[in-house]
Amino acid sequence: MGIGKGPYPRAKVSLEGTGQMARNIFIGLLALIAFIIVGFLYVSGIISVLFLEIKMRSQSYYGPVARDLALICSHTESEDETTQINSIWWPDSVRKLNPLWGYLGPDRAGVLFTCGFSHLSYKLEKVQDDSEHANRWELYFEDEGRRKYLATIDLSGDESFDFDTMYREAFGEYEIRLKENPDSAQLKQSRETIMSLFYRADDEIVHQ
Repeated sequence: MGIGKGPYPRAKVSLEGTGQMARNIFIGLLALIAFIIVGFLYVSGIISVLFLEIKMRSQSYYGPVARDLALICSHTESEDETTQINSIWWPDSVRKLNPLWGYLGPDRAGVLFTCGFSHLSYKLEKVQDDSEHANRWELYFEDEGRRKYLATIDLSGDESFDFDTMYREAFGEYEIRLKENPDSAQLKQSRETIMSLFYRADDEIVHQ
């Protein structure tokens, strides 16, 4: 029997199958792009934290921070051990490191700079068992259980504390933020908190 002659039957291309393949490729590309973006953000976050840690452990940064925090704690009138402070109300030495929040009291202070996969912070503590140095303070760097001693600060009895100089830049930023959000009760409360810590009202000392 002879083999029939004529054109071979053409293969039928499934449009449905082609569309599904295109969708799978598109979804795969989106997943790859998302993975790259997340990875980039993660790596960028780690790098920024590492650079911040280098700054925080540099004497040129922690030296002024230790002295300013010791002066503030020594002159606060607060009886609360850990009054929470808005990020605005820190001296310039602290604010240049972009703090998130912190607390201070008559014998301690803490400032947090990062949160998430790291918690970089400064902790200042008054030395309680040193009779020779009645106003001695120690500053530590901390992160997720790591604790490193950084500096010791001895304040003399006549060490000056100028509230207006210490907080001049902070008040400037406060006024800018208040103009942007004049109804912010939280912002106004933060100002009242820092003023009350030093017994001040309308930039004047209430109690000498």
